Amino acid sequence: MKFPNSYLCVKKLFTAEIFNIISTVFLLAASLFTFCVSEEDKTSAEFGDTFIITWIILTVLYAFFSVIAFILQLIGLNRGRKEDKMFRDAMAFVIVCMMTTLILVFVRGVFGDIVSTIDMFATLFVHVYIIMGIYSVAYQLGYKSVQSRGKVTFFIMIGIFAFAIIVSILPAFIPDLEEPLSFAAPILELLGHLVLITYIAMGKKLLGSQGQMHSQPA
Repeated sequence: MKFPNSYLCVKKLFTAEIFNIISTVFLLAASLFTFCVSEEDKTSAEFGDTFIITWIILTVLYAFFSVIAFILQLIGLNRGRKEDKMFRDAMAFVIVCMMTTLILVFVRGVFGDIVSTIDMFATLFVHVYIIMGIYSVAYQLGYKSVQSRGKVTFFIMIGIFAFAIIVSILPAFIPDLEEPLSFAAPILELLGHLVLITYIAMGKKLLGSQGQMHSQPA
């Protein structure tokens, strides 16, 4: 196999994205749950405790699966960085994402918005560098289809995050949109992970086929 470390990297990244998708589903569930429950019910003696416990459970599950995903990403990118610098750069931003995600579990308000913005850009760079890393390996192996798909995936990812930034900024100018848009960010995040995992799967298949070719007797 020509790129054994990159193959192990992509395999771990694929598994990590599965956990990222699961964690984002819990985040979306927490956001929708908060949006659907009225302010009166949130503070009522009858339903208040149930609301708080449910929200905590969903948030903890989100954080738990996110941490697993981060660990898998770090393990994978640590292998991949030996063969491509794009994976090394992605690893640096994964560390930033890990820190901001943990902070956001406990922090809200203005500081939380700042941390959330940092997390958004760090996540974008993680996705972009992973795409570029797989693209780089495909380029060295001469796989045009993976390169073309990489370019398309790159621009789709930029579009998703550009829309996410607009959604996060709008409530500052139109406060009434803050609550309705509270679950837009998790939806866009989930979409981003789904787009990324399809390209990672393509890279995984490419590198896996390389291993099979080299393992066959001449």
